[in-house]
Amino acid sequence: MTNLDQERLKAKAIDEAVLGNYEAAILLNKQVLELDPSDIDSLMQLAHAYWQTGSLSQARKYYRQALSFEPNNSLAKKRLALLNALNGKDNSINTANRPAVKVVAIADLIEEPGKTKIIKLSNIGKPEHLSLLKIGEELFLKLRKRRLEARDVAGNFIGCLPDDISKRLINFTNEKGIYEAYVFSIDKNEVKIFIREISKPAKYRHMSSFISEDSHLEIEEDDNIKPPVEETDLDLDAEKILLTPDEIIAQHKAEQDEDEDDDEDDDKETYQEYEE
Repeated sequence: MTNLDQERLKAKAIDEAVLGNYEAAILLNKQVLELDPSDIDSLMQLAHAYWQTGSLSQARKYYRQALSFEPNNSLAKKRLALLNALNGKDNSINTANRPAVKVVAIADLIEEPGKTKIIKLSNIGKPEHLSLLKIGEELFLKLRKRRLEARDVAGNFIGCLPDDISKRLINFTNEKGIYEAYVFSIDKNEVKIFIREISKPAKYRHMSSFISEDSHLEIEEDDNIKPPVEETDLDLDAEKILLTPDEIIAQHKAEQDEDEDDDEDDDKETYQEYEE
């Protein structure tokens, strides 16, 4: 087999993994490794595919092999650290007992400005729960302590959405807005999720569910007193604001209706405080 044929096998294995066909990806990566046992890319892809199929012991095996050839591979170290956090126990029983869960191909998680967003969670959950997650697995958003948190199909805490995004989506969901969330990426100390708007309430029809990083709205406030809701009191950067005046006023009114509890304590919460 030529080098070109080997590269085609590797490309096909990646395509299958992107589509969520991990069993096929396993077979293709093994074919590559028969030709070149030290191929780091295929070792990493094979370990990932085994992880996604719930074969954690096999995932450990191939991450270790990748590190034997490339000791400084940071991704292999992170993934192996997460798997080792399970104290060497295979989670096949836990995986078998989990409720059926919807999993979409990573290729289907397409970003659409204003309607989708990839979000890094804070206060992420326990390693034994994170290790069971699959890329593209559906998560569920739950309101708790004025913040939205992500939970898996079994109800296990996965992490919290950032305060600013939580505040915005809570306003939308309180008016019967609907959103879906999926696992986008997982590491020992980081989980990213993909959130998509399914339907938006009529009240916020002129507002985007997610504001781009290039847009911002600055509202000057005294530490203890909020200014009256007047368009003239809003400090706007005309080149960067994407919101209409009606949207700005509607958003500001919604924020005034919220409690003014101290958020400093919330920032110190860890995942243990979210466990029921």
